[in-house]
Parts: sequence; C-alpha cells; structure tokens
Amino acid sequence: MQRGFLSEDPLNGLAPFDTTPMTIRRAMPLEEIDALLRAAPESRRLLYETAIVSGLRANELRNLTINHLDDERCGLRLDATWSKNRKPGFQPLPRALMMSLQTFALSGEPRKSYEKNYRRGNPKLIAPRNPLLLSRPILPAPWTATSKRKNPKGKLDFHACRVAYINLGLESGLATPKEVQELARHSTLDLTMNVYGRMRDERLSAAVEGIGDVVLSRNCVSDV
Repeated sequence: MQRGFLSEDPLNGLAPFDTTPMTIRRAMPLEEIDALLRAAPESRRLLYETAIVSGLRANELRNLTINHLDDERCGLRLDATWSKNRKPGFQPLPRALMMSLQTFALSGEPRKSYEKNYRRGNPKLIAPRNPLLLSRPILPAPWTATSKRKNPKGKLDFHACRVAYINLGLESGLATPKEVQELARHSTLDLTMNVYGRMRDERLSAAVEGIGDVVLSRNCVSDV
C-alpha cells in the first residue's frame, strides 16, 4: 500500500470549536435538593438520590442492573457500552444507598416500571435485565412548578442533578478539584471547573466577610 503525505495541514487555521454549553443549568443548593426529595414519590425518590450522590447521567442510570452493584468496593461498575466516555468505570456510593438500591431492585418494582413504560413507547427499546432503578429520569411536576424551574442562573432538569453533585463536591471541601474531576469522569479539569462549576453570590459574600475578619481583626486597637 502506498502512502502519501499532505504538504499542508488541512485543519490549519480552523477556528477552535465553541464548547460553551447551549443550556445553562443551575446548581441546586441543599435546600432545593431537600425540597426535591420531599416532593418525589417514594418509588422515585431513590432515583433522584442516586443521581445527586453519584452524578451519573440519565442514560447511565437507565442501564444499571443489580449486577452492576459492587458490594466489596461499595459502588457501581459502569460498562463501556453505555457510559458516555465509552470506558469501563467505577462510581463509589454511600453504603446506606447501596443497601437501599439492592433492596429496591430485589422488590421487582424497577422491572415493572420498565415493562410499563417501554410498552407504551418505542417498541425497539430493550429493557435491561434486572434493572436497578425506575425507567424514566424526570423531575416531579409538583416540585418543578414551585421551584422557579428557570431563572437567570439557569434552568433545572434531570441533568441538573449531575451539576448539583459536582458543585457539592467542590464546595464541601471533602474532595480536591482533581478528585471531583475523577468522580465526575471528566477528561479535563477545565470541564469540571469552567463548564460544570458554579459561583454562588452568598459564598462570595461569606468569603469576603472571612477575609475581612482576618485582616481587620489584626489591626484592631484595644481600649484596655
């Protein structure tokens, strides 16, 4: 086979791709997360809890089965065939959530949900065997009706659960930015910080108060 080489790079001069998200989602604070979980039907609450404390995407959650539970490592094994980065992975979970997921899957409720919803929809869809969660990753209507679903900071939809997960990791101080990147399975730290990371006005105000306390307290003159 003969091979030839171009004298010039055909991509030379091509402008960088615009990676600015078309849809901006806001990061739910804990108060909104609590309200979401309270508004959720009991059978669906576990789906939201898993989304918020794992950051898994809707399609990843939809493909989970009881066989993906890894009790020894306390988390979920992710298949390359349906994970977004097309790589096998592992997502750690809290132990209490692991136990709840196992109990729920064994109850048969997820299987019934898939049979009901897939029968109504596209007949080509194939439900996973022994599914782990309910089949429809949507937010409860009563909650979205009262939560100002869209405001200047962005909108709320199911993917906002992933945004919340990443920002809780960044804000809690329990993980470094690099660790949050790994938990989110992002290819770059820039994606974690600049696409998913959010700024909160109240945190900026608290930071300024803290800086003021440090600086001004050192220059206070005692009257004693």
